[in-house]
Amino acid sequence: MLRAVHVGKVLRCGGRVFRTSAGTSATYNKSFVVSRIDAFISHNWSVPRTIKFLTLALHFVHTRALAATVTVVTLITILTGARVLPTAQDVNGSTGICVLPFGVPVFSVALIWGGEMWWLLGLRGPSLLFAKICIHQTDQDIKRRGRES
Repeated sequence: MLRAVHVGKVLRCGGRVFRTSAGTSATYNKSFVVSRIDAFISHNWSVPRTIKFLTLALHFVHTRALAATVTVVTLITILTGARVLPTAQDVNGSTGICVLPFGVPVFSVALIWGGEMWWLLGLRGPSLLFAKICIHQTDQDIKRRGRES
């Protein structure tokens, strides 16, 4: 009865699972039987969905978002050095102008859409115990056994 859900499913669609506290058989079916759990999500339903989503995204996706940002910034730097991308003249000579407008947006997009990227690429991410999904909310017998496990 020990069940978990992959972080990608929790982060899908901007944390859609946090829209309401009600759990159904459909939400329970998103979980699967595991022998171990990587993390436990405990939360307060009065906290807005956006805050929960961004907190989990920062915790679980930040390294991939950083890797995406470093990759894009490195590519822009190489293309600027090869004179493929425009530069601006300043007192020190030629300066690249494309890195600054792309760094933060790339990180933000990778962070916010990280759960979607995991899902699209078939990556699972860590397994989480999130009661709404991993403990049946409508069948009392399954709910009891899930809590006991």
